Amino acid sequence: MRSKTLWILTPAILAVLVVIGFFAYQARFSRGLQLVISAPEQVLIGVPFDLRVNAANNSGGVLENVRLSLALPDGVAFVGSPQSKTIDFRELNNLGAGGLNQQSFKLIALDGENSFKKITAGTTYLASSLSSRFEKEVSSDLSVGGYGITVDLVTPEKVFGGEVFDSEISFKNISEIDFSDLRLKMEYPLTYTMAKATLNPDIGNNVWVLGGLLKGSEMKFKISGSLLGPEGASF
Repeated sequence: MRSKTLWILTPAILAVLVVIGFFAYQARFSRGLQLVISAPEQVLIGVPFDLRVNAANNSGGVLENVRLSLALPDGVAFVGSPQSKTIDFRELNNLGAGGLNQQSFKLIALDGENSFKKITAGTTYLASSLSSRFEKEVSSDLSVGGYGITVDLVTPEKVFGGEVFDSEISFKNISEIDFSDLRLKMEYPLTYTMAKATLNPDIGNNVWVLGGLLKGSEMKFKISGSLLGPEGASF
């Protein structure tokens, strides 16, 4: 009787051990792939930057068919790609034990002044001798500061209707790169009439083709015009 009972329990124990062993093996490979996102401490709107993703195999076995993805939030784009593209895939193939693969992505922030944007990197892969695919995902908050170019407009506090007054426009490149093909467009109130400018506009009376602006450099010019409106009105 005892022998029969032992014969019934043994397969159950073996089944439990097999299941435990499988999940332990699976957990080993899941923990063994490490993903790290490396980005600048802060980025500026309109200024391209490099973001790197490191994939390291610490499992002790070969990871096969490794595929890396990078998903972007609204307001961040891949440089050179349509703004509608929000995810990029890279085939890393096999990653040997102790191996490291670094991928670099050229990105640009389009909006979100003084905010954080979440970027997510993920991988799928096969562990050697197992047919199951594993997944790993990490996220990082990207700090977005101000704009790469600051623009200031200085006007008088008060003017009389019909009086010609000056407005000074200044813009400065506060980024670490040089800008090219810059354009400045002014939008005037309907009752404003522009008279002249120290830098003549290139299109109509409100568009300037500025060309390049080196890092750290600043440009200024003035426009003169008048406003018509009732006393006490503001624009």
